[in-house]
Amino acid sequence: MDDHGPMSEAPPALETGFGAGPAQPAHTPPAMKVYVRNGAGRYYCRVGLWAVERSAAFDFEQPEHASALIRAEGWQGMQIVLAYERPACDLVLPQNPLEPPS
Repeated sequence: MDDHGPMSEAPPALETGFGAGPAQPAHTPPAMKVYVRNGAGRYYCRVGLWAVERSAAFDFEQPEHASALIRAEGWQGMQIVLAYERPACDLVLPQNPLEPPS
């Protein structure tokens, strides 16, 4: 055992006072969802199912996961949508598979 006390104590940098638990970041980024959208404007839900409403869409959580599915399926004209609480803040990433060298 060292001179810093029992292992169950939180390090001083994580204490927030008033027994509130660990410190939270000063700014928490807004929640982001990651969707795949096809050229017709429909969102991927699951194998063989696409929806007009993004509330029904599958959340890939990471753009890399969405990109991996697009590449694995060989889909063309797809978009990865980084969706935030306000649609005006959405970021759309067009996806075009790379052509193999000829």
